[in-house]
Amino acid sequence: MPYKDKQMEKKFQSRWRNENSEDIKKYQKKYRQNNKDKVREYNKKYIEDNREELRLKRIQYKEKRYATKKEWRQNNPLKVKEYQHRRRTFASDLNVGTVQMVYEDNIKKYGTLTCYLCLKPVNFKEDALEHKTPLSRGGTNDYNNLAVSHRSCNCKKHDKTYEEYIAQNKEV
Repeated sequence: MPYKDKQMEKKFQSRWRNENSEDIKKYQKKYRQNNKDKVREYNKKYIEDNREELRLKRIQYKEKRYATKKEWRQNNPLKVKEYQHRRRTFASDLNVGTVQMVYEDNIKKYGTLTCYLCLKPVNFKEDALEHKTPLSRGGTNDYNNLAVSHRSCNCKKHDKTYEEYIAQNKEV
């Protein structure tokens, strides 16, 4: 039913979308599942056609995020100090000798510096000291709780135990 008044039509469409948002989401999900190749091709073409615009949006987003973080730090200096103190406290009983032993034993075991999570070689400056049981979950800085990993693997593991991480990655 066409409307003579465009504004009235927009209001109706907006109200209809709000009232039927769940049905719309279900339809869209079903469409994407049934037309995966078509959707993939469309996305690929969209990215190719709008590469520069997307790059600029990414830059703007990063700048906005950086400004927001900077503003938060300026407005919350006590929380920043508390966080820094907590980080130093976690690392206080960690010494250079322990770290060196972890790295040397990793090289002895695998022949080259190797990530204990994915078992792939670790390149220079891509390594991280990993806590098998995270400090936030009651882990310690003891030699038996430390290992070497890729930074990316360390970030993916986050605050999971080794067993949880392995179980999660087998599902994927």
